[in-house]
Amino acid sequence: MTKRQIYPILQIVVVGFLLISALIMSARPAYMPETPTPSQSDTREAEASPPEQIIEDVIALSLGSELMIQVANTASPDDMETILVQLDAEAVRQIPHLNAVVAIKTQDITPEQLARLPDSIFVEPNYAVHGLQTYPPNDPLIDEQWALESLDVGSLWDRVDSNDAIVAVIDSGVCFDHPDLVGRFLEGYDYVDDDSIPDDEMGHGCAISGIITANTDNDIGIVGIAPNTQILPLRVLDANGDGTYADVISAIYEAVAKDADIINLSLGGVAHSRLLEQAIYHAISNQVVVVAGAGNLEHDSVLYPANYAEVIAVGSHNINGNRSSFSTLAEGVDTLAPGEDILTTTLDGGYDYFSGTSMAVAHVSGLLALSTLSREEYTATDLTDSNPAQTQISGTDSSN
Repeated sequence: MTKRQIYPILQIVVVGFLLISALIMSARPAYMPETPTPSQSDTREAEASPPEQIIEDVIALSLGSELMIQVANTASPDDMETILVQLDAEAVRQIPHLNAVVAIKTQDITPEQLARLPDSIFVEPNYAVHGLQTYPPNDPLIDEQWALESLDVGSLWDRVDSNDAIVAVIDSGVCFDHPDLVGRFLEGYDYVDDDSIPDDEMGHGCAISGIITANTDNDIGIVGIAPNTQILPLRVLDANGDGTYADVISAIYEAVAKDADIINLSLGGVAHSRLLEQAIYHAISNQVVVVAGAGNLEHDSVLYPANYAEVIAVGSHNINGNRSSFSTLAEGVDTLAPGEDILTTTLDGGYDYFSGTSMAVAHVSGLLALSTLSREEYTATDLTDSNPAQTQISGTDSSN
Protein backbone atom coordinates (compact mmCIF):
# COMPACT_ATOMS: atom_id res chain seq x y z
CA MET A 1 0.00 0.00 0.00
CA THR A 2 1.07 3.57 -0.57
CA LYS A 3 1.51 6.09 2.20
CA ARG A 4 -1.76 7.88 1.36
CA GLN A 5 -3.74 4.64 1.13
CA ILE A 6 -2.82 3.39 4.60
CA TYR A 7 -3.59 6.54 6.63
CA PRO A 8 -7.39 6.11 6.59
CA ILE A 9 -6.88 2.52 7.79
CA LEU A 10 -4.57 3.70 10.56
CA GLN A 11 -7.07 6.32 11.67
CA ILE A 12 -9.83 3.72 12.02
CA VAL A 13 -7.57 1.24 13.78
CA VAL A 14 -6.16 3.77 16.25
CA VAL A 15 -9.57 5.08 17.29
CA GLY A 16 -10.92 1.55 17.57
CA PHE A 17 -8.15 0.35 19.79
CA LEU A 18 -8.34 3.51 21.90
CA LEU A 19 -11.90 2.61 22.74
CA ILE A 20 -10.90 -1.00 23.44
CA SER A 21 -8.12 0.28 25.70
CA ALA A 22 -10.59 2.33 27.69
CA LEU A 23 -12.76 -0.74 28.21
CA ILE A 24 -9.76 -2.77 29.33
CA MET A 25 -8.76 -0.08 31.82
CA SER A 26 -12.30 0.13 33.13
CA ALA A 27 -12.08 -3.52 34.15
CA ARG A 28 -9.15 -2.80 36.45
CA PRO A 29 -10.09 -2.07 40.10
CA ALA A 30 -7.61 0.80 40.31
CA TYR A 31 -9.04 2.58 37.27
CA MET A 32 -12.56 3.87 36.74
CA PRO A 33 -12.32 5.71 33.39
CA GLU A 34 -15.36 7.71 32.39
CA THR A 35 -15.10 7.14 28.64
CA PRO A 36 -17.62 9.17 26.63
CA THR A 37 -19.74 7.31 24.12
CA PRO A 38 -18.56 8.20 20.59
CA SER A 39 -21.17 10.14 18.69
CA GLN A 40 -22.42 9.33 15.25
CA SER A 41 -21.86 11.73 12.37
CA ASP A 42 -25.56 12.68 12.27
CA THR A 43 -25.33 13.88 15.89
CA ARG A 44 -22.52 16.23 15.01
CA GLU A 45 -24.30 17.55 11.97
CA ALA A 46 -27.37 18.31 14.07
CA GLU A 47 -25.26 20.43 16.41
CA ALA A 48 -23.92 22.61 13.58
CA SER A 49 -25.06 26.23 13.66
CA PRO A 50 -28.04 26.78 11.33
CA PRO A 51 -27.87 29.48 8.62
CA GLU A 52 -30.18 31.67 10.72
CA GLN A 53 -27.58 31.70 13.48
CA ILE A 54 -24.87 32.74 11.06
CA ILE A 55 -27.06 35.57 9.76
CA GLU A 56 -27.68 36.75 13.32
CA ASP A 57 -23.95 36.60 14.04
CA VAL A 58 -23.12 38.69 10.96
CA ILE A 59 -25.67 41.34 11.87
CA ALA A 60 -24.49 41.43 15.49
CA LEU A 61 -20.84 42.00 14.61
CA SER A 62 -19.51 45.32 15.80
CA LEU A 63 -18.00 47.77 13.34
CA GLY A 64 -14.37 46.92 12.61
CA SER A 65 -14.98 43.19 13.00
CA GLU A 66 -14.01 40.73 10.30
CA LEU A 67 -16.23 38.82 7.87
CA MET A 68 -15.45 35.96 5.51
CA ILE A 69 -17.09 36.38 2.11
CA GLN A 70 -17.08 33.53 -0.42
CA VAL A 71 -18.21 33.72 -4.05
CA ALA A 72 -18.75 30.95 -6.58
CA ASN A 73 -15.71 29.66 -8.46
CA THR A 74 -17.14 31.09 -11.67
CA ALA A 75 -17.30 34.61 -10.23
CA SER A 76 -15.02 37.36 -11.45
CA PRO A 77 -13.04 39.85 -9.34
CA ASP A 78 -15.64 42.44 -10.28
CA ASP A 79 -18.35 40.24 -8.72
CA MET A 80 -16.47 40.24 -5.40
CA GLU A 81 -16.06 44.02 -5.57
CA THR A 82 -19.78 44.39 -6.15
CA ILE A 83 -20.58 42.32 -3.07
CA LEU A 84 -18.13 44.30 -0.95
CA VAL A 85 -19.84 47.52 -2.02
CA GLN A 86 -23.29 46.09 -1.27
CA LEU A 87 -22.18 45.12 2.24
CA ASP A 88 -20.13 48.28 2.89
CA ALA A 89 -17.16 46.02 3.66
CA GLU A 90 -13.45 46.46 2.95
CA ALA A 91 -11.35 43.45 1.88
CA VAL A 92 -8.11 43.06 3.84
CA ARG A 93 -6.78 39.68 2.66
CA GLN A 94 -7.69 36.70 0.51
CA ILE A 95 -8.43 33.05 1.21
CA PRO A 96 -7.58 31.97 -2.35
CA HIS A 97 -8.20 28.24 -1.86
CA LEU A 98 -11.89 28.95 -1.22
CA ASN A 99 -12.34 31.94 -3.56
CA ALA A 100 -13.01 34.03 -0.48
CA VAL A 101 -11.80 37.16 1.25
CA VAL A 102 -11.57 38.44 4.79
CA ALA A 103 -13.23 41.84 4.99
CA ILE A 104 -13.74 44.52 7.61
CA LYS A 105 -17.33 45.45 8.49
CA THR A 106 -17.41 49.23 8.13
CA GLN A 107 -21.18 49.80 8.33
CA ASP A 108 -24.10 48.01 9.92
CA ILE A 109 -25.41 45.14 7.81
CA THR A 110 -29.15 44.61 7.68
CA PRO A 111 -31.13 41.39 7.14
CA GLU A 112 -32.43 42.94 3.91
CA GLN A 113 -28.88 43.33 2.56
CA LEU A 114 -28.11 39.70 3.25
CA ALA A 115 -31.41 38.56 1.76
CA ARG A 116 -30.58 40.34 -1.51
CA LEU A 117 -27.35 38.36 -1.94
CA PRO A 118 -27.51 35.64 -4.62
CA ASP A 119 -27.19 31.98 -3.62
CA SER A 120 -23.65 31.95 -5.05
CA ILE A 121 -22.52 34.28 -2.24
CA PHE A 122 -21.87 33.16 1.32
CA VAL A 123 -21.07 35.47 4.25
CA GLU A 124 -20.14 34.53 7.80
CA PRO A 125 -18.13 36.05 10.67
CA ASN A 126 -14.42 35.34 10.87
CA TYR A 127 -15.00 33.42 14.09
CA ALA A 128 -12.37 33.19 16.82
CA VAL A 129 -10.40 30.12 17.85
CA HIS A 130 -8.40 29.62 21.05
CA GLY A 131 -5.69 27.29 22.25
CA LEU A 132 -6.99 24.61 24.62
CA GLN A 133 -4.17 24.47 27.18
CA THR A 134 -5.46 24.53 30.69
CA TYR A 135 11.87 1.55 25.49
CA PRO A 136 14.06 3.31 27.74
CA PRO A 137 16.21 5.98 26.08
CA ASN A 138 18.72 7.99 28.09
CA ASP A 139 16.60 11.16 28.36
CA PRO A 140 16.83 12.03 32.08
CA LEU A 141 13.20 13.17 32.56
CA ILE A 142 11.55 10.16 30.94
CA ASP A 143 10.47 8.74 34.29
CA GLU A 144 8.26 11.80 34.74
CA GLN A 145 6.41 11.16 31.47
CA TRP A 146 3.59 8.94 32.70
CA ALA A 147 1.80 9.04 29.35
CA LEU A 148 4.51 6.97 27.67
CA GLU A 149 3.71 3.96 29.83
CA SER A 150 -0.02 4.59 29.53
CA LEU A 151 0.26 4.43 25.74
CA ASP A 152 2.80 1.61 25.77
CA VAL A 153 4.75 3.38 23.05
CA GLY A 154 7.86 1.41 23.96
CA SER A 155 6.47 -1.63 22.16
CA LEU A 156 6.25 0.44 18.99
CA TRP A 157 9.66 2.03 19.45
CA ASP A 158 11.15 -1.47 19.48
CA ARG A 159 9.68 -2.17 16.04
CA VAL A 160 10.66 0.93 14.08
CA ASP A 161 13.97 2.37 12.95
CA SER A 162 13.15 5.66 11.25
CA ASN A 163 10.34 8.10 10.57
CA ASP A 164 9.38 10.32 7.67
CA ALA A 165 5.92 11.30 8.89
CA ILE A 166 5.03 15.01 8.80
CA VAL A 167 2.74 16.49 11.44
CA ALA A 168 1.39 19.98 10.76
CA VAL A 169 1.12 21.79 14.09
CA ILE A 170 -1.41 24.58 13.52
CA ASP A 171 -0.95 26.52 16.72
CA SER A 172 0.92 29.44 18.31
CA GLY A 173 4.18 28.70 16.51
CA VAL A 174 7.17 26.68 17.70
CA CYS A 175 10.37 27.11 19.71
CA PHE A 176 13.04 26.67 17.03
CA ASP A 177 15.96 27.01 19.46
CA HIS A 178 14.89 24.46 22.07
CA PRO A 179 17.79 21.98 22.45
CA ASP A 180 15.39 19.01 22.63
CA LEU A 181 13.74 19.95 19.33
CA VAL A 182 16.79 20.58 17.16
CA GLY A 183 16.27 19.29 13.63
CA ARG A 184 12.59 18.61 14.04
CA PHE A 185 11.11 21.59 12.16
CA LEU A 186 10.37 22.12 8.49
CA GLU A 187 9.91 25.56 6.96
CA GLY A 188 6.48 26.85 7.94
CA TYR A 189 4.50 30.07 7.95
CA ASP A 190 3.25 32.70 10.39
CA TYR A 191 -0.30 33.78 9.56
CA VAL A 192 -0.44 36.14 12.54
CA ASP A 193 2.53 38.29 11.45
CA ASP A 194 2.35 37.29 7.77
CA ASP A 195 5.91 36.10 7.47
CA SER A 196 7.87 32.86 7.12
CA ILE A 197 9.13 32.66 10.72
CA PRO A 198 6.44 31.10 12.97
CA ASP A 199 8.11 31.84 16.31
CA ASP A 200 6.02 30.98 19.34
CA GLU A 201 5.22 33.96 21.60
CA MET A 202 2.85 32.02 23.87
CA GLY A 203 4.46 28.63 24.54
CA HIS A 204 1.48 26.51 23.51
CA GLY A 205 2.84 25.27 20.18
CA CYS A 206 6.24 24.70 21.77
CA ALA A 207 4.64 22.37 24.32
CA ILE A 208 2.67 20.52 21.64
CA SER A 209 5.81 19.98 19.56
CA GLY A 210 7.72 18.51 22.49
CA ILE A 211 4.99 15.96 23.20
CA ILE A 212 4.96 14.82 19.60
CA THR A 213 8.61 14.71 18.68
CA ALA A 214 11.19 15.74 21.32
CA ASN A 215 14.51 14.14 20.41
CA THR A 216 15.47 10.84 22.00
CA ASP A 217 18.81 9.42 23.17
CA ASN A 218 20.35 12.89 23.35
CA ASP A 219 21.11 12.86 27.11
CA ILE A 220 18.77 15.78 27.81
CA GLY A 221 15.16 16.38 28.78
CA ILE A 222 12.24 14.31 27.58
CA VAL A 223 11.36 12.08 24.65
CA GLY A 224 8.51 12.62 22.19
CA ILE A 225 5.85 10.05 21.37
CA ALA A 226 7.23 9.80 17.82
CA PRO A 227 10.88 10.92 17.96
CA ASN A 228 12.29 12.17 14.64
CA THR A 229 8.86 13.04 13.24
CA GLN A 230 9.01 16.29 11.27
CA ILE A 231 6.89 19.24 12.43
CA LEU A 232 5.41 21.64 9.88
CA PRO A 233 4.83 24.78 12.01
CA LEU A 234 1.92 26.99 10.98
CA ARG A 235 1.22 29.85 13.38
CA VAL A 236 -2.39 31.00 13.76
CA LEU A 237 -2.54 31.94 17.48
CA ASP A 238 -1.09 35.14 18.92
CA ALA A 239 0.71 35.64 22.23
CA ASN A 240 -2.63 35.45 24.05
CA GLY A 241 -3.62 32.18 22.39
CA ASP A 242 -6.24 33.82 20.16
CA GLY A 243 -6.72 33.41 16.42
CA THR A 244 -9.30 33.38 13.63
CA TYR A 245 -11.02 30.79 11.48
CA ALA A 246 -9.61 32.43 8.34
CA ASP A 247 -6.02 31.78 9.41
CA VAL A 248 -6.82 28.22 10.46
CA ILE A 249 -8.43 27.61 7.07
CA SER A 250 -5.38 28.95 5.23
CA ALA A 251 -3.08 26.85 7.39
CA ILE A 252 -5.04 23.66 6.66
CA TYR A 253 -4.68 24.20 2.93
CA GLU A 254 -0.97 24.89 3.37
CA ALA A 255 -0.55 21.70 5.40
CA VAL A 256 -2.09 19.66 2.59
CA ALA A 257 0.03 21.41 -0.02
CA LYS A 258 3.18 20.65 2.01
CA ASP A 259 2.33 16.91 2.16
CA ALA A 260 1.47 16.71 5.85
CA ASP A 261 0.30 13.28 6.95
CA ILE A 262 -1.42 14.48 10.12
CA ILE A 263 -2.84 17.87 11.12
CA ASN A 264 -2.72 18.67 14.85
CA LEU A 265 -5.31 21.27 15.92
CA SER A 266 -4.99 21.81 19.67
CA LEU A 267 -7.46 24.66 19.44
CA GLY A 268 -11.13 25.24 18.86
CA GLY A 269 -13.99 27.67 18.34
CA VAL A 270 -17.65 27.54 19.36
CA ALA A 271 -19.22 28.24 15.96
CA HIS A 272 -19.80 26.09 12.88
CA SER A 273 -18.31 27.55 9.72
CA ARG A 274 -19.03 26.38 6.20
CA LEU A 275 -15.62 27.57 5.03
CA LEU A 276 -13.83 25.78 7.86
CA GLU A 277 -15.76 22.60 7.09
CA GLN A 278 -14.72 22.88 3.44
CA ALA A 279 -11.08 23.10 4.52
CA ILE A 280 -11.44 20.01 6.70
CA TYR A 281 -13.05 18.12 3.83
CA HIS A 282 -10.15 19.16 1.58
CA ALA A 283 -7.67 17.66 4.03
CA ILE A 284 -9.61 14.44 4.52
CA SER A 285 -10.14 13.99 0.77
CA ASN A 286 -6.37 14.20 0.38
CA GLN A 287 -5.91 11.39 2.93
CA VAL A 288 -4.63 13.69 5.69
CA VAL A 289 -5.67 12.67 9.21
CA VAL A 290 -7.05 15.59 11.25
CA VAL A 291 -6.95 15.54 15.07
CA ALA A 292 -8.50 18.30 17.21
CA GLY A 293 -9.37 19.16 20.80
CA ALA A 294 -12.94 18.44 21.89
CA GLY A 295 -12.86 21.29 24.41
CA ASN A 296 -12.73 21.91 28.11
CA LEU A 297 -15.47 21.66 30.74
CA GLU A 298 -16.89 25.13 30.13
CA HIS A 299 -17.90 24.11 26.62
CA ASP A 300 -21.41 22.67 26.30
CA SER A 301 -20.67 20.97 22.98
CA VAL A 302 -17.63 19.68 21.16
CA LEU A 303 -15.71 22.59 19.67
CA TYR A 304 -14.99 23.14 15.98
CA PRO A 305 -13.28 21.73 14.03
CA ALA A 306 -13.37 18.66 16.32
CA ASN A 307 -17.17 18.68 15.94
CA TYR A 308 -16.95 17.67 12.29
CA ALA A 309 -17.48 13.95 11.77
CA GLU A 310 -14.27 13.48 9.78
CA VAL A 311 -12.07 14.83 12.59
CA ILE A 312 -10.80 12.76 15.55
CA ALA A 313 -12.25 14.63 18.56
CA VAL A 314 -10.01 14.17 21.60
CA GLY A 315 -10.71 14.63 25.31
CA SER A 316 -8.32 14.23 28.24
CA HIS A 317 -7.74 11.57 30.88
CA ASN A 318 -5.41 11.63 33.89
CA ILE A 319 -2.74 9.25 35.12
CA ASN A 320 -5.40 6.95 36.61
CA GLY A 321 -7.29 6.64 33.35
CA ASN A 322 -10.19 8.81 34.53
CA ARG A 323 -11.58 11.61 32.42
CA SER A 324 -9.86 14.82 33.47
CA SER A 325 -12.03 17.16 35.50
CA PHE A 326 -11.54 19.91 32.91
CA SER A 327 -12.34 17.77 29.85
CA THR A 328 -15.74 18.40 28.24
CA LEU A 329 -18.66 16.09 29.01
CA ALA A 330 -20.32 16.85 25.66
CA GLU A 331 -21.35 14.09 23.30
CA GLY A 332 -19.15 13.67 20.27
CA VAL A 333 -15.78 12.91 21.89
CA ASP A 334 -14.13 10.09 19.93
CA THR A 335 -11.41 9.19 22.41
CA LEU A 336 -9.55 10.22 25.56
CA ALA A 337 -5.76 10.56 25.74
CA PRO A 338 -3.21 11.72 28.36
CA GLY A 339 -3.74 15.43 28.92
CA GLU A 340 -3.16 16.14 32.60
CA ASP A 341 0.18 17.04 34.23
CA ILE A 342 2.12 16.43 31.03
CA LEU A 343 5.83 17.29 31.10
CA THR A 344 6.98 18.96 27.89
CA THR A 345 9.13 21.67 26.35
CA THR A 346 8.94 25.41 27.16
CA LEU A 347 9.99 28.65 25.47
CA ASP A 348 12.95 29.21 27.79
CA GLY A 349 14.61 25.99 26.66
CA GLY A 350 13.43 24.07 29.73
CA TYR A 351 10.48 21.89 30.69
CA ASP A 352 7.23 22.27 32.60
CA TYR A 353 3.91 20.54 33.25
CA PHE A 354 0.84 21.37 31.16
CA SER A 355 -2.77 20.21 31.32
CA GLY A 356 -5.58 20.45 28.81
CA THR A 357 -7.15 18.72 25.85
CA SER A 358 -4.45 20.33 23.72
CA MET A 359 -1.96 17.98 25.31
CA ALA A 360 -4.21 15.01 24.59
CA VAL A 361 -4.46 15.94 20.92
CA ALA A 362 -0.67 15.97 20.68
CA HIS A 363 -0.46 12.45 22.10
CA VAL A 364 -2.92 11.20 19.49
CA SER A 365 -1.00 12.90 16.69
CA GLY A 366 2.26 11.45 17.95
CA LEU A 367 0.81 7.97 18.15
CA LEU A 368 -0.58 8.21 14.62
CA ALA A 369 2.80 9.42 13.37
CA LEU A 370 4.58 6.61 15.20
CA SER A 371 2.20 4.03 13.74
CA THR A 372 3.32 5.01 10.22
CA LEU A 373 7.01 4.36 10.85
CA SER A 374 7.00 0.73 9.87
CA ARG A 375 4.25 0.80 7.27
CA GLU A 376 6.58 -0.83 4.72
CA GLU A 377 7.04 -3.87 6.96
CA TYR A 378 3.82 -4.06 8.94
CA THR A 379 0.13 -3.62 8.34
CA ALA A 380 -2.01 -1.42 10.56
CA THR A 381 -3.18 -4.54 12.40
CA ASP A 382 0.42 -5.63 13.02
CA LEU A 383 1.14 -2.31 14.64
CA THR A 384 -1.69 -2.52 17.16
CA ASP A 385 -2.55 -6.14 17.87
CA SER A 386 0.27 -6.78 20.32
CA ASN A 387 -1.27 -4.56 22.98
CA PRO A 388 -4.45 -2.53 22.48
CA ALA A 389 -3.42 -0.23 25.33
CA GLN A 390 -0.69 1.24 23.17
CA THR A 391 -3.30 3.25 21.30
CA GLN A 392 -4.86 5.00 24.28
CA ILE A 393 -4.26 8.71 24.14
CA SER A 394 -5.49 12.14 25.49
CA GLY A 395 -5.01 16.05 25.75
CA THR A 396 -6.03 19.88 25.65
CA ASP A 397 -4.88 22.58 28.06
CA SER A 398 -7.07 23.65 30.95
CA SER A 399 -5.27 26.94 31.37
CA ASN A 400 -6.83 28.57 28.33
